[in-house]
Amino acid sequence: MRKINLLCGLSLVFVFFLSAQKVYAEDVDLTNKIVNNDFELAVDANCNVVPITADMDGYLNNAWRPSLSTCADLNHQIYGWKWVMGNGVEGFGTTGAFTVGSNSQGMNKDADPISTMHGDWICWIGSSTFTLPDGIAEFYQTINGLSAGTYKVQCRLAVGERRTSQRLFAKTGDDNIVVQYHGTETQYASNKTEGEVATFAGWPSGEKNLQEMVVTINIAADNDPLTIGIRTGNIKGDGNKAAAAGAFWGWFKTDYFRLTKLDSSNLKEVKGQTATWSVNNGELTVKGIESYAVYNVNGLKIAEAKCCESVNLVSGVYVVKTNNAETFKVVVK
Repeated sequence: MRKINLLCGLSLVFVFFLSAQKVYAEDVDLTNKIVNNDFELAVDANCNVVPITADMDGYLNNAWRPSLSTCADLNHQIYGWKWVMGNGVEGFGTTGAFTVGSNSQGMNKDADPISTMHGDWICWIGSSTFTLPDGIAEFYQTINGLSAGTYKVQCRLAVGERRTSQRLFAKTGDDNIVVQYHGTETQYASNKTEGEVATFAGWPSGEKNLQEMVVTINIAADNDPLTIGIRTGNIKGDGNKAAAAGAFWGWFKTDYFRLTKLDSSNLKEVKGQTATWSVNNGELTVKGIESYAVYNVNGLKIAEAKCCESVNLVSGVYVVKTNNAETFKVVVK
């Protein structure tokens, strides 16, 4: 595939994000459907949901820790969220069925720069004595009651030098999973997961520096459940397992999850002055021009083709740029 000039590509991304303010003028912010989206809440000893304070049950050394919570209903989880490791073990703890080797998980204020935090607390999941078991580990929650349409999911994510496969994910079933990996594509040469549709944020490592992450996903039918969160694992980018004990292999910090429904009335078919296009069974065909390129909503080019050639696309929202500088949006359902 021919590579585009970097400056040209950056210009397109710049234009796309400027135009997005107009195209998505009627987007609906549904962040309120995410429970504890910025990790400001925890449960006390009586399982009441309260703002985090330094004198509450489960608090130790400048952090609230689920492994120390005595709320029986919480099951050593973070309020609103669920942690499940690849071996099926759920929750956090230092003894018994919830063993993760330490109490280094929960909510603290350890972000740098502090401006990357939203509110007073962030979530972190780490350990200096424990390595994740085989399989995908998920930190997630499921949102119900959404209508069909295209949704944008965002969060902030920090990943340390010992990177494995930390990524933002959203899914509506086993065959509709979208993810964005924290780093560049080359950093995940041998640990990507089959069946996921992936983009790559390209952020540098930094255990405390929360960076912006985003994916888009299509919900096919009303009331289909949407699951969002962070996926990780114990396999490094070279395909080898992480060391038996080592801080932050696969671990992360995260904050400020958001959910937006993209306005369907602004995502109808738009034809340029010259180009015409159609989508049939996931195949996009553009005619009336010499060539075109397809970009996802993150501004990353995912395909290019000549006139009348078709491009196979998964469900989602795309930007098409033609050789004569026409730009328009396409929705694939």
